[in-house]
Amino acid sequence: MAYAERRERQKGVRYRGIYKAADGRYRSAGTFNTEERALAVALEAERHAAEVAGGTAGGLDPGTRATRTIKEYAPFFLRHHQVEGNTKDTYSDTLRLHVVPFLGGVRLAETDRTVARNYITALQEEGRSANTIRQAKVVLGAMFGMAVADGYLDYNPFHDVKIPKVPGRRGDQGGHARAVPEGAGLPADQACSGVLDAAGVQRAPVLRGDWAAGLGLRFRGRHP
Repeated sequence: MAYAERRERQKGVRYRGIYKAADGRYRSAGTFNTEERALAVALEAERHAAEVAGGTAGGLDPGTRATRTIKEYAPFFLRHHQVEGNTKDTYSDTLRLHVVPFLGGVRLAETDRTVARNYITALQEEGRSANTIRQAKVVLGAMFGMAVADGYLDYNPFHDVKIPKVPGRRGDQGGHARAVPEGAGLPADQACSGVLDAAGVQRAPVLRGDWAAGLGLRFRGRHP
């Protein structure tokens, strides 16, 4: 039977959902900030496991859907998103330089319009150009469009997020653009933490270097 277990940590209390898998063993459905969320995911995972055992299961595993991060999903997105080679290279650079350092540890299912808005603000505060911010929105809009189709969440939080106007550009700023990625320096602790803290998104250790230690993001899971 599915249940949630309390876990005491230095940074506070977390809850891990536990469910009975199709092979009869108990497994983790992920760790969450609240007991209610942990139990809900565990119950859904257990129902899915029962459907697997009965040969009627379909769709995404509930544990994966609840816990997969933007960093983990990025390679899958780049592999399957249909664009020309040069554009895919630009998408890859944008993710590496301007998305993953800020949002890599955020779970797809927990990304909402508040996260999207705070991310755009953080890019501005870090001095990213309007064109780079526009390109980041394009890439994330495409990524979350695929994530919605894959069942990770119900809507695309980057679809209508407001961004700065690109100088000299007319019309809609939501289309594709050829942007040259700016410097590869990682953003400051305070700006990146603000994206997550303002939106109430959980964090855990570790990306890389001093910045990552301060932000405390954790990346897990395997790509499809």
